[in-house]
Amino acid sequence: MNYIWMILGIVVVALGLVFFLADAPKTGVTSDQQIKVTLKEWAIQTDLKEIRAGAVRFIIWNNGGRPHGLAAMALLQGKEQSVLIVDQVDPAQMRSVLVELKPGEYTLYDPLYCRNPFRGNCEKNAMAMLVKLNVR
Repeated sequence: MNYIWMILGIVVVALGLVFFLADAPKTGVTSDQQIKVTLKEWAIQTDLKEIRAGAVRFIIWNNGGRPHGLAAMALLQGKEQSVLIVDQVDPAQMRSVLVELKPGEYTLYDPLYCRNPFRGNCEKNAMAMLVKLNVR
C-alpha cells in the first residue's frame, strides 16, 4: 500500500515539473537576473528592490488561499505604462515568466484586485499590496 503512495507522489512531482517547463519562454531570450515574488492575501513580497533594465525572470509563488496575479506599472516619459507579468497564479502554485523592463520606478500590484494603483482603483485592502521596484 505504501508503494502506491510513493508512486503517486512521484507522478505528481513529474507532472509539476512538466507544467513548469512548459511555461518557460520559447523566444530564445535569456536573463541572468531573476526576482522571486511571493503573493498572498493583501501582501506582495520580493527578494529584490532593484534590478537592471532588460530581461528579468520573475519566479512567482502564490502562498495565499485565493488566486493572485502580478503586474507592474511605471510612469515612463510622462505616461503610465503597465506590464502584465502573469494574469493568474492559483493558490499553492508557482509560475516562471520572462519579462522585458525599461528603466524606471515600477509599482508591483495584483491586477485581480487592483486596476490602477496610481489612481487608487483598487479593492479596499489591495492598496497594502503595492511594492516598489527600481529598474536602473
